[in-house]
Order: sequence, then structure tokens, then C-alpha cells
Amino acid sequence: NNGDKNKDGNNNNNPNGNPVIGPRSVPSSTEPSAKLEIRVINAESGFIEFDASKSMDNNGNPCVSFGFNFGDKTPPVYISSPTISRSYARSGNYTAMVVVQDAFGGQSMATVNVQINKPLNMESISSQQ
Repeated sequence: NNGDKNKDGNNNNNPNGNPVIGPRSVPSSTEPSAKLEIRVINAESGFIEFDASKSMDNNGNPCVSFGFNFGDKTPPVYISSPTISRSYARSGNYTAMVVVQDAFGGQSMATVNVQINKPLNMESISSQQ
């Protein structure tokens, strides 16, 4: 280390003598890999399980936070569990989304298409209640 200083008087080198570029930080995965799968639990009621448990950071560690948006104009759900189950009120095609976050704050998103085909009698019952 030759002790070179920049115009502000700060040392531009780390202890190994290599230039420091940008702020130093704890090594992290900058963007995890988000995965979202669905499993039909009950087709007649439109009950679906959403599973983001295969979402990992770049080091292979599971993500720690999950924001699920079901694509049906209901509010998003933010939880620490990678799985959640819920039903859809109406037949239709929906794009569900999960935003995952790893322990370092890196985020990523995945989507899946959901097709709900409720029998007509189930829709008329749920819309009358």
C-alpha cells in the first residue's frame, strides 16, 4: 500500500492495495431466484395452494419474506411462510405473483397463471351470500 490519497485526502486503496470501487458491504445475493407453483386443493371451490418454497438466494438459502398477490384485486398478503392457500370467489383467469426477499434484502418476482372454472351453481351461491 503506497498510501496514495485522492483529492479529498481519502485513501483509495483497501489494506490489500487494491482500489476500492463503490461502498463496502457484507457479501450478499443481490437478487434471489423466485419460483411460484400452484396446486389445486379443491377445483369446485377454487381452493388453491401457492408455493414459493423453491425460491432461494444466490447462496442456496431459502428466502425469508413473501408477498403474494392473487391477481383478483384482493389486497396482497405479506408473510414469512413460503406457502399460502386460499380460494377464488369467481371463475376466471388470474395472474398470481409472489415477491420474495432474501436475508440481505434482495428481491425478485415470479408469476403463475391460475384458471378457475367453478360450476355455475357454486358461483351463484357465493354471489348471493
